[in-house]
Amino acid sequence: IEVLRSLKNMGYPDSPVITSAYGASKYILEKFGKSRCLVVGERGLVSELEHMGHETAPAGEGRGVKSIEQAPWFWTSGEDLSDLIVDVVVAGLDRTMTYTKIADALWALRNGADLIATNDDPSLPWEEGKVLPGAGTMIRSIEECSGKKATIVGKPNPYTTHLAAMEIDLDTNDILMIGDRPDTDIAAGRNAGCHVAMVLTGDVKDPKDKDLKTFKDLRTLVDELF
Repeated sequence: IEVLRSLKNMGYPDSPVITSAYGASKYILEKFGKSRCLVVGERGLVSELEHMGHETAPAGEGRGVKSIEQAPWFWTSGEDLSDLIVDVVVAGLDRTMTYTKIADALWALRNGADLIATNDDPSLPWEEGKVLPGAGTMIRSIEECSGKKATIVGKPNPYTTHLAAMEIDLDTNDILMIGDRPDTDIAAGRNAGCHVAMVLTGDVKDPKDKDLKTFKDLRTLVDELF
């Protein structure tokens, strides 16, 4: 919803938008049903999870350090349980990442929760040529301390690419996947069977792939291909 609003504000026409947060929410629903999710992420991820019918609680409130007394699914049956019941830890980009959030995720994973992540981008291109840590940075920290490998639902996994293809009613071999990272965007397109092209507006300036069509930017790509 937030991405669609941003695109509309930039003058783009209304069109289907499939994000990795939507993909993660959909994947959890298909694999586990409606779930109780501890979220290491931002508002967009929480919104998608709740829209899909999952219950959410934010990481960072100290569950990994001390017990919690109140939560949407806090156990109150009289049994001696002092902690939240979590089915899935869902991790994505979190620009307010803290030690306590990692500790909360570790606590939930050591108590049997599964680890699902939105995407694996290690860095995030930003305005004025800046580069910020990406979702992959948050995910690696949780994987490292827990010893659990996350299921990455977004790129390079083709799952969300297939969701997008179904949304617009096209076969993946009729789709051109455009991205700025060969290890995530382009890999996702290839894994899904799409045609691929790379723009050099991100953090990677030399993909070192002779078979990959590369373009200076999106405008150049459109001018040359269409």
